[in-house]
Amino acid sequence: MKTAHNKTANTILQMGNQLYVEDMDFRALMKRAQETTLNKDGRFNRKGRYGKSIGYHAPGMLVAILKQKAPQEGGALHKVDTFQFRASQYNHVDDTYIKKTRDERTTLVGDQRVQRDLYSAFLLQNSQPSLKETDRTSCTATFAAFLTHHDTCIQTLCRATQPQSSNFGLRDFQFA
Repeated sequence: MKTAHNKTANTILQMGNQLYVEDMDFRALMKRAQETTLNKDGRFNRKGRYGKSIGYHAPGMLVAILKQKAPQEGGALHKVDTFQFRASQYNHVDDTYIKKTRDERTTLVGDQRVQRDLYSAFLLQNSQPSLKETDRTSCTATFAAFLTHHDTCIQTLCRATQPQSSNFGLRDFQFA
């Protein structure tokens, strides 16, 4: 696992040495739900969360490796407070925050459907130097270029991925 993360970190650092990550508590994702709840069919919801997946993929280890290697490459790893920045909820066109569920992988920005994680990265790229909020003027100026790159990325993923793969939200995009 550590060798794979080192290779991934080296690949990431070849693309740039200023890294921005959302400050997350990965252990919290591993914890089981405390309350027993019922779904709409009256069956019990599972209490398990992402424990095994987090354990298998060790995202905390990757972030730690990047934090160590970035300064060696003349860069830095910047952690963004997710509770203050709320990139996955913000819409720069409307200047609104709308909370989304975990299974909503796409969002409408203006009249364009964009993949939520890619849009969050775009908002982080166009953040204020304090990393506490988005610079709306910068977003407006660079949004057209983002859409071009976004569509190219989604088309590439759609060609390379099984049609039933929905964990990235690809099913919501239709390209000719």
